[in-house]
Amino acid sequence: MMDQSVGWDHEKENVGYFHKHVEKGGLIMASRDNDEANIDLAVLSVPLAEATSTLLELCSSNNTRIVQMEGYVTAKRGFGSSFCFLDLSERGWERRPVQVMLKRQNYSPPMGADSDGNAPTFDGIFRSMLPGTYASITGVASPTRNPGEAVLLCREVDLLGLPRNPQHIRVILECTAKGLLPIASVARLYNQSAEQLQRDLECSGEGCYGKPFDSLAKMVLRSLPADERYPDLVKYKQSFRLPVAPAETYSLPESVKMATKVSVSGIKESAPPLSVEAVLSQFYESEDIDCSGSTLQLPACVHGWIQNRRRFDRNVTVLELVDSLRESDNSTTLESAPHFCQRLKCVSHPQILAVSDTMAHLLAPSAQVQIQGVVIGDKNDGAPTLWITNIRLLQASWWPSVTRFLLELVLEKRFSVPDAALALQVSESEVVEATNANALDLTARQWKAAEFSQALKLKAQEGSSVTCSTEEIFILEKYEAKCADQFPIQDVTNHVSEWLHTPVRGVVGEGKKSRSWFGWANKYWRFYKHTRIGIAHQVSEFRILDVGGGQGWLANHLAQTVPEARIQVIDIASGAVQNGAMRSRRLGLSNNNRVSYTVGDASSPNLTLWEDDFDLVVALHACGGLTDVALSHARSRQIPFVICPCCYRSNAHLQVQASSSSSSSTSSVNISRWLDVAPTTGADEYTILTRLAETQHDLVLSRRATHVVGRLRAAATERDIPNIQVSLWTFPVAFSTRNLCLVGKYR
Repeated sequence: MMDQSVGWDHEKENVGYFHKHVEKGGLIMASRDNDEANIDLAVLSVPLAEATSTLLELCSSNNTRIVQMEGYVTAKRGFGSSFCFLDLSERGWERRPVQVMLKRQNYSPPMGADSDGNAPTFDGIFRSMLPGTYASITGVASPTRNPGEAVLLCREVDLLGLPRNPQHIRVILECTAKGLLPIASVARLYNQSAEQLQRDLECSGEGCYGKPFDSLAKMVLRSLPADERYPDLVKYKQSFRLPVAPAETYSLPESVKMATKVSVSGIKESAPPLSVEAVLSQFYESEDIDCSGSTLQLPACVHGWIQNRRRFDRNVTVLELVDSLRESDNSTTLESAPHFCQRLKCVSHPQILAVSDTMAHLLAPSAQVQIQGVVIGDKNDGAPTLWITNIRLLQASWWPSVTRFLLELVLEKRFSVPDAALALQVSESEVVEATNANALDLTARQWKAAEFSQALKLKAQEGSSVTCSTEEIFILEKYEAKCADQFPIQDVTNHVSEWLHTPVRGVVGEGKKSRSWFGWANKYWRFYKHTRIGIAHQVSEFRILDVGGGQGWLANHLAQTVPEARIQVIDIASGAVQNGAMRSRRLGLSNNNRVSYTVGDASSPNLTLWEDDFDLVVALHACGGLTDVALSHARSRQIPFVICPCCYRSNAHLQVQASSSSSSSTSSVNISRWLDVAPTTGADEYTILTRLAETQHDLVLSRRATHVVGRLRAAATERDIPNIQVSLWTFPVAFSTRNLCLVGKYR
């Protein structure tokens, strides 16, 4: 039975509409009664460009007509194994993607069957709807909790095209082999017969070398024809789904409209900007305050730091401005923190000021801005809200992604050099040098962006209040005094400059896995190749123990650049070890045991690895206590090491094998005892030092604590390994912000 309110016309059947048999009750939403009057047997085929407006129209009229559309899955947000949201889009789209809701309780498998008598199951469809999959989706329009939004509640899915990702194809093949997807339907997606696909699946299953169906997935990918409509998934991955703005910010109050018309012209360009505290005081002290927001029109020009940013759909951005950036006390909630009341809510609304996506991205937390606008009292609670009429970026956020983005904007001539110099707090010549495409490639620009980011963070934190206690500062200063004349920090920036622009092979050889930060680490470790060979007494073959290097990035690169090395990797994560071993095989490094992998706890005293002979211990970004475990492996063999610590508060439970002061035997001790850090009445002093080392709101304090922990580790190591001299090196922050390295070599 059809719904006459939509004006269905059978003559339109040949121009985009078609009929489809529907089993009674199969398309009824769970919240509706099984009433035939609510079932519309006519399926409405809608172009993807018109899907959103059609769904909204059907929702507004409570119409349950069945809708069918086709598109590429560009994003998937799953919630368990029975519910997910899908984004449907096409290549080159600038508009919002169409949202599809896939729920187990609402999914109805089609009544028709393939030639082999099978139909796709919900589990098969749920797992196969991955980015890049082209599909025909049938369902009904359904409203959401957000006003002005509608989704397609999925009832049936037909796969029409495979993704261009071999891992995603492998998932589809696995579902086919398990009978979750019809084998004939999947075979047709790449012009193959069902019989041949069945044989290929049998030959590529669990008993084959490597991951099941891995080789078959790559073969299927190579056989797929070119698709000009295939979306740029990197673009869709980077652009996230923005929520709908709350009613109080989306609906522009009439008082704001009137205030901006009258008051904006009265804000002089030369008027000195006020602090956030001054603007709030001026607002609350004004005699014209009206909690309804209907009469108060307070022009304002304010400068401050962005503490928080929330971006919403339809170009609405909400900023929270503060006078200084301070980390909230861990013992209190954000709202109860003492400085919370000194925040000013600022709203950028498209009817007043249309902020571009580029500018909205730059207005990130920790950026300093100057804002002009009108302060209006909220009609509900009377709290002040500044509606923005003009905004200027005074200092960019220290987020590395923002500084990189800013340099790329300058390179593309979408951001002026003077404005970029102001935002980055550097000279114009430095900006020109950092964006010289002829002299610097993308990786080099990322190095410069990382350096700018660290400088911005230090500058932004000048004068900010410290949240650590007096006792914690006392403990830090006590150990600084204890280690004051020991192990000075050596900056090796000048020594590695000749390697910065030397081409280096990627660790994994090809593909998107060769990320830029691996390149930074590669160049750093390539420099130390000669140091290691010297440490190992120029032997023709020496063995390296890589602690915690299960993924194999460091080990594989060392094997490629130091042919005489034999490397043993140990890691407790079996999945990481499996991936590292697979990469070694692919690079041909597993031959003759050049790179070997072991799953195990490097801190265990029962580890048979303790009995093996090595010439060098390495660990790249060994988290917390794993650094001390790596040092204990060097101690047990009295050999050199190159170790880069990371994440100081991690793995605090690990124990190290330390020498006994009364005998030559060793025993397992906790890290604080090995480092000779005494506990206090309230807390372990080592725990306090590591907490200070991980302080994010004060880089100077963090570096002080980091250097103290490094010196304590160096002192403990030299005590246990008399023939080894330990040095603390720092390499360029462009490689990594975790740039302290412990280097031990023979005296």
